[in-house]
Amino acid sequence: LDASTGNQKWALRYTTTDESVSYEVAEPVVSGDAVFFGFGNGLVLALNVTVGKELWRESLGDRINSSPIVVSGKLIVADYSNNLGAFRSYSGEKNWTTELSEPVIAQLCSDGETVFVSGVFGTIYAIKVDDGSIRWKTSIEDSVIHGSCLIENHIYIPTSSGKIVTLDTKEGIIINSIETEIPSTGIVSAGDNLLFATETGKLMVIDIRSNQVSEAYK
Repeated sequence: LDASTGNQKWALRYTTTDESVSYEVAEPVVSGDAVFFGFGNGLVLALNVTVGKELWRESLGDRINSSPIVVSGKLIVADYSNNLGAFRSYSGEKNWTTELSEPVIAQLCSDGETVFVSGVFGTIYAIKVDDGSIRWKTSIEDSVIHGSCLIENHIYIPTSSGKIVTLDTKEGIIINSIETEIPSTGIVSAGDNLLFATETGKLMVIDIRSNQVSEAYK
């Protein structure tokens, strides 16, 4: 759609004759003139954002639940078979693959040099963007299915039990844990505040300076 008018610019339909495409799809990501998709059968697909033309397609392995992320010209994707892969965003050429110890569902995040990956069973990884090597990994001993948020040198991770766990991004040290309600979305930042929705329909606002819930809207 045209963002200014809402008019349709192009449409692309995949039919059942294209057996390589699953209808289960992670949230797409746009970078430059391309939009990238990760599908439930492990397919990674790049389309031209202006006309919808297919640019390339590759496969990671297993189903992709986590939205891809583009960092330094690389499309980084995680799947449910413990794989983290990087493809050149303009060509689809695979740059590297790193084997993790658990599946990934939560959205990835990055500071430009490191991508931070939250495993579904609570292992948090810091992975170098250039070569896929593991800088550090830390277990927070709680499941993670929603996206984390980076602010300066801290990463804020929402857990399935209703905690926000803060790690230092340089060494992966756990700094603190804030008790809150069970999240239904990932975390976004607004200044010194963290915002996320809960399973009870509230919008929670946490002040990272005081580590307290400042407001809750329903």
